[in-house]
Amino acid sequence: MLSIEGLRREFKEQGSGTAGGVLGIDLAIEPGEFFTLLGPSGCGKTTTLRCIAGLEEPDSGRIALKDRVLFDRAARVNVPMQNRQIGMVFQSYAVWPHMTVFDNAAYPLRYGRHQKMSTAEIRARVMEVLEIVGLAAFADRPAPKLSGGQQQRLALARALVHRPSVLLLDEPLSNLDAALRDQMRREIHRLQKETQVTAIYVTHDQSEALAISDRIAVMNHGVVEQVGDSRTIYDRPANAFVARFIGLSNMLACEAATLLVGDEVTVRTPIGELRGTRMHSGSASTHAIIRPETILIDPAGTIANRLQGTIRTIAFMGEITEYEVEVSGGTVLTVRTKDNGLRVGAAVTLAIPPAAVKVL
Repeated sequence: MLSIEGLRREFKEQGSGTAGGVLGIDLAIEPGEFFTLLGPSGCGKTTTLRCIAGLEEPDSGRIALKDRVLFDRAARVNVPMQNRQIGMVFQSYAVWPHMTVFDNAAYPLRYGRHQKMSTAEIRARVMEVLEIVGLAAFADRPAPKLSGGQQQRLALARALVHRPSVLLLDEPLSNLDAALRDQMRREIHRLQKETQVTAIYVTHDQSEALAISDRIAVMNHGVVEQVGDSRTIYDRPANAFVARFIGLSNMLACEAATLLVGDEVTVRTPIGELRGTRMHSGSASTHAIIRPETILIDPAGTIANRLQGTIRTIAFMGEITEYEVEVSGGTVLTVRTKDNGLRVGAAVTLAIPPAAVKVL
């Protein structure tokens, strides 16, 4: 549906070299896919989105939508943003306060280039999309009278009304409170699947990306570190950066792995020798990561990796409790499990299944 090849857009500060931007990325996004660009602030995800929209002119590269080239520096092709058949939802919503809900949503049909729709056709199309986003009953209401969540829906309606080939969303939930953000996240996912529009979503929120994406591109310093579905990104990170950024991890430095059977290895770490699972081929291993929810406290059985430790802190978090447990060498491991009545200072036995020790 959308292909990006060798995209580069650098921002430089005088006398200091490269300050940020996109430093050469390749992506291929499928029809009807919910694709997320995920990464920390300044990693280049919004710049990528703006280059696709035509709001930024890349230094080099090629962007094609279906069989149509939108940008090609070498061929000197740069389709104006209004002719790209792309809808965009901005972080600030950009809802016009002097217009009604209906007029905001109708704006692309009334004033967009190459639009030749009658008044009746415009009304039918606008009411159709307002119905989809749940704002049909508010069509005549002034836009400032809407709540934050309703304004976010209106921005979605305006982006969808001209039936774009691709919908771009630039951190659209960042201005909402936690409860409303969770509600609107599900709503956006539902609307995207219902309309089957190809969506590219920008966020720095890992849980948000994992919950709604078909695939995720994790970005860092202008490059793509890994592309994959949510489970692959979480369970099989490509490197230490992805492991740190996606969810909470216990990360241990380790020496070269000794291969046992298949992908099972043993590694020497600051907390002793551990049996683990090699994530990628090659003998050089620098980190072992252990997700907090995979560590068992005072377990029965004979799980290979068993450690003695002392609970240093406890944080009740509702459905789970987070423990910080000091083990050998003064290393502290974070453990997340159901509350089991333990107290600070208690001696515990930890067990870590070999499959939970991811060796990078």
